[in-house]
Amino acid sequence: WTSPVETLARQLGSGLLGLTSAEVADRLGTYGPNLDKPPRRVGTAQQALRRLFEPLALVLLCAAILSAFTGDAPSAVIILVILTLSIGLDTFQERRAMRAAEMLRRSVAVRSEARRDGDYRLVEAEQLVPGDLIRVRAGDVIPADAIIVASNGFAAGEAEVSGEPYPVEK
Repeated sequence: WTSPVETLARQLGSGLLGLTSAEVADRLGTYGPNLDKPPRRVGTAQQALRRLFEPLALVLLCAAILSAFTGDAPSAVIILVILTLSIGLDTFQERRAMRAAEMLRRSVAVRSEARRDGDYRLVEAEQLVPGDLIRVRAGDVIPADAIIVASNGFAAGEAEVSGEPYPVEK
């Protein structure tokens, strides 16, 4: 961030005119899309088993076992049925929530203006590559790690990083 813009552009194999479509295609092949690592998929059985080892579930399981050993079979069955229904419902709700979150993520795709072939074009954030020159305006989400080349009254909201509630001038 302390180097001159020309030095940074040379290191990234870019320039102040942005990249060409061919360079973008080549870099997408080399670096891949600008995406977070996808969350690890957990099977339904693993989700249910994880819930079985939660403290409350373990207490209920112990209560069912104690009831069975003391000869109170109806209480043991009732506790096991409640525990099974609870774990099943929790697992079902988590699956639904994960599907809803994935659909929301797809519908809120971040777009950015990147300089390609000499002109600024609106592109999906996942199509950005190292060396892209992007234009960010007031209220835009910064779509990738970037170096500020030029700015006019630039302020960034850093609440997630530093806790500062107001935008900080850069």
